[in-house]
Amino acid sequence: MSDQRKDYYREHRQKNRERLREYFAEVREECKALGLCQRCRKQDARPGRLTCSDCAEKMKKTNAGQYARAKSEGVCLACRKAKPVRGIKYCHKCREAKTKYSRQYRRDIRLLGKITSIDGENV
Repeated sequence: MSDQRKDYYREHRQKNRERLREYFAEVREECKALGLCQRCRKQDARPGRLTCSDCAEKMKKTNAGQYARAKSEGVCLACRKAKPVRGIKYCHKCREAKTKYSRQYRRDIRLLGKITSIDGENV
């Protein structure tokens, strides 16, 4: 296949992905506005959640199986691709991302004044 044709297909796939991303973003917003489950779009979502109880249970089972499989295969529990750092469940890249997120989250919470010390004073 020529390079020109490969470039054409690559661009076509990228445009398709963008269109699908936009479409599903709209569908999620509509479901949210109507209070429907964003996964099955049939049942009402649980209060304060985006999915119904049936879909939540299915996702829970799926995630548990994927976690168990990743753990038994000895791969990173986040990306399920790379080998984890010795003694830790995550690969180097995922561990850095998780640490960065956690630090930012704690920083944001402190700024809001929701974390308090044992004395009850804000940290």
